[in-house]
Amino acid sequence: MIEYNIDSIYRSMIEAWAKHNSRVFFIDHLHFIIDTKSQRLDLSIKDVMQELKRFAKMHNFTIFLVVHLGKGNFKEPPGVEAIRDSSFIAQYADTVLMLWRETYQSGLDKHENLINYTSNLLINVALNRKINFTTDRNTGLVDLTFNMDTWQYDQTDWYTEWLTDEMSGKETKKTVISKIQS
Repeated sequence: MIEYNIDSIYRSMIEAWAKHNSRVFFIDHLHFIIDTKSQRLDLSIKDVMQELKRFAKMHNFTIFLVVHLGKGNFKEPPGVEAIRDSSFIAQYADTVLMLWRETYQSGLDKHENLINYTSNLLINVALNRKINFTTDRNTGLVDLTFNMDTWQYDQTDWYTEWLTDEMSGKETKKTVISKIQS
């Protein structure tokens, strides 16, 4: 496995800027560039976040940093508090975008733990310091549904309804989708 560190990433960014005038960079993912052997993982993350922010400002770069969520059963879209290992990630980020794919339990007796994924994707602008300084609510949501005909996501307005069968008392899921016309 290749070991990465913050200095090698900086060198790669400067090289891409010099050769191709690149100003937007993607790092996938944070835990590849922090010292995971550190006794205080949160402080290691804080140091990397401070360094990335300083470097981005100094060179007028945009950096997209992929981070993972902590373990959980996300039946609802997660918020910034669900980010794995450290609150420093949201504290130093200018914008936090969270992707959430709708899931539901199948309800099959044999496979009670079977989780089904829908074609619905929610992009949650959970934090945007450039527009909204509050962190206690979403700053914007974009609903997308995967279109099997075009193999693309279409912007839609979707929501889930849970219906209860009066005879059996079992709940079933119904997703209501209406395509947004452009």
